[in-house]
Amino acid sequence: MFRGGEFSTELTYAKEYKCIAQVEQMDAQKGISAEQWKNAYNEEVWCCDLNLYYSQLSWLKITGIGELAYTKSSSNSIYSLQSEKSFIPFLYGYFNFIFDKQSNLTGYITANVSGRKKDVTGTLNRTYDAGCGLAYSCMKNRLTLKLGVMHLFASKIRGTGYSNNGMSMTFKNNYAPMTISFGASFNFGKDIKTKSRQHSNRDIENRF
Repeated sequence: MFRGGEFSTELTYAKEYKCIAQVEQMDAQKGISAEQWKNAYNEEVWCCDLNLYYSQLSWLKITGIGELAYTKSSSNSIYSLQSEKSFIPFLYGYFNFIFDKQSNLTGYITANVSGRKKDVTGTLNRTYDAGCGLAYSCMKNRLTLKLGVMHLFASKIRGTGYSNNGMSMTFKNNYAPMTISFGASFNFGKDIKTKSRQHSNRDIENRF
C-alpha cells in the first residue's frame, strides 16, 4: 500500500487438460476443409499479475491490471501442431470520473490490450478494445440512469488456424461491434434501522 492507493502482485500456475477448441482438417486433393470442436490440447500456464488501485484524487479513481503469461500447449489431435509456446502480455485500465461532490454524476473509460496468443490449434493476433459511459443518480440515489458505449474502438479478430500436413487457414472478422446501451434502475427499498445490545458475563451473573 502507498498513500492514496494499493499495489499488489500475484503469481499463478495452472494446468488444464482436454481444452476445447475448433480443429481443422484439410484435404488438398478434394479441396475440402472440415472444422470440428474437440478436446484439442492440454495446457500449462505461468502467470504474473500486477494490480494497481489509485484514489488520491477526489475526481478520479484508477484501476489498472498488467499481466504477463507464459503458456505451453501439447496437442491431443493429429491435425494440429504437436506443441507450442507463447508469451502473452495483457493490459487493462478503468478510469472512473466523478463530476460533483455528491458523486451523482459519474463517468468511466475502460480499455484493454491483449498480445498475440499461440497454441497448437492456431494463432490469435493482438487485440484491443475501449469503451466509455455516463451514470446519473437522483431522488436520493433511488433512480440511476446509465448510458454506455461498448467497443467504441475495437480491433478486428484476426489469426491463423493450423491444420494437417503443414497447411493452415487465415481468418479475419470484419464486423463493427460498437454497441450503445441505455439503462435505468429504481430502488424501492428503505434503509433498515437496527438496535444493538451488548451483553456480558456480568449480566448473566446478576440473574442468579
